[in-house]
Amino acid sequence: MLDHDSENLIDDIISYLQDPEKFFSLLSIVDKNGAIVPLVLNQEQKVLLRMWKESPESRKRLLVLKPRQIGSSTFFTALLFYIWYTSPDPIKICSMAHTSETSKNFMAMFRGYWENLDPMLKDARGLSVSNTTTMTLSDTGATLLIKTAGAKGGTRSFSFNILHMSELAFYPQVEELMATAIPALNDGDLFIESTPNHWQDGLHTRILQAEQGLGDWTYQFFKWSEHSEYTRSSAQPIILTDYEQTLADIYDLTPEQLLWRREKVVEIGEYKFRRDYPLELTDAYSLGENTWLTDAELGHLISTTLDVQPVKGEQYSVGVDVALGVGKDYSVIFVVNAKSGAPVHVWESNSISPTDLAAHIVSISSRYNNAKVLVEVNNHGLATLNELDHLGYRNLWKSETGDHFMTTAKSKPLLLENLRRNLSKQTIKHLDDRTITQLRALQVKGNQIILPTSKQGHSDSVMALAMSLWCRDSIHIASPKSQINFFDEIAKRSAARANNQHSRY
Repeated sequence: MLDHDSENLIDDIISYLQDPEKFFSLLSIVDKNGAIVPLVLNQEQKVLLRMWKESPESRKRLLVLKPRQIGSSTFFTALLFYIWYTSPDPIKICSMAHTSETSKNFMAMFRGYWENLDPMLKDARGLSVSNTTTMTLSDTGATLLIKTAGAKGGTRSFSFNILHMSELAFYPQVEELMATAIPALNDGDLFIESTPNHWQDGLHTRILQAEQGLGDWTYQFFKWSEHSEYTRSSAQPIILTDYEQTLADIYDLTPEQLLWRREKVVEIGEYKFRRDYPLELTDAYSLGENTWLTDAELGHLISTTLDVQPVKGEQYSVGVDVALGVGKDYSVIFVVNAKSGAPVHVWESNSISPTDLAAHIVSISSRYNNAKVLVEVNNHGLATLNELDHLGYRNLWKSETGDHFMTTAKSKPLLLENLRRNLSKQTIKHLDDRTITQLRALQVKGNQIILPTSKQGHSDSVMALAMSLWCRDSIHIASPKSQINFFDEIAKRSAARANNQHSRY
């Protein structure tokens, strides 16, 4: 607190305004017991403050993956309040939450910081606007805004100098939101902090960018074991299981930490604990409880750009998933080697019409040695098949009864189980990133066989791959052994015929 009787009061105030950590000590929060107490930074919050101080001054991009309830949101609201209060300019700062309830909590925190601020500091600034979503300082015009992700209007018609996005991994339509938020930010500062949700959610995508050195991110991952409160004492000796002992050895965990972990796992389950309280990035984005495929079936896959040149004499098969071409789902053409089952090429577009898609199918099939093509007859596929017929293309998959493939409630599980067998046998080792993402996102839910885990998820690439493998099974390729036996048999018959002719004379 400020000492109003100090002879150096003005100098003291200046020192508080210049040092955010000292300024934070002037702020009050509501603790877990409901009491109003001064804000004292914990270890993680001190790391976040150091991140902010040390990141490039011209353009700060902070990205934080965290376990639950370590105080990161509290830190960022305090930091935003500090920047807002101390700025001499009419800057605009926006704090965005994933739910309206959290948005209200953020505003309550900002209002609590203001109401419990030293009276001298409050009087020096004053508020010209104070409502449920906005706080504006009277003298500088600096403004704090609260927004909810997915709310009507989003960030359209707004501009900001600083944007804080809390729990980004749980935002609906996250990429569309980012497409409007980043221009609204005008190259200002962006702070993202979130717990994980699912593979390649909005947070995970940016973590991968940060790990590749893209996006100018200052990235920080907090393990749950780094949080001092995540421990539990016991009057009795703590006997660890073999698995707990392994964790202790790998991550240097104490028995007290593992006892806390044990109790938390009982409360929320092993999978949810790994996701909400990760020790590694792989914990945060491990496959979920209801996912259709397992880590054992997908862990070997290597992400790559698929465009392997065709080999003369090799046979290939093509699977096509057809979309309407209006900027939503993608039409996908997948090519696999008919002998090995290895994917060699993928082509996709969300703007091509089903009719125009036919010409691309013919071109790709011709490139891969006149590969046999499977196009499902459902929905938009019928228009593609009609155009293929018009173009005179005949090397199409058909059933024994001469019918094109129709995806039904009965045929779809067979199609996907065949894909699963190929993944399990690891005949597929390399795939493009989009297909891997879709495979990891597929889940079992109720009576439905598979569903994407996010509202943004599609399975077009997966279906095209599955159809290319189904088509492959209709192509007879003699093995080297059977070819040798075949030629041996020809040689034997030729010799026998020669002997018979010789005996006649």
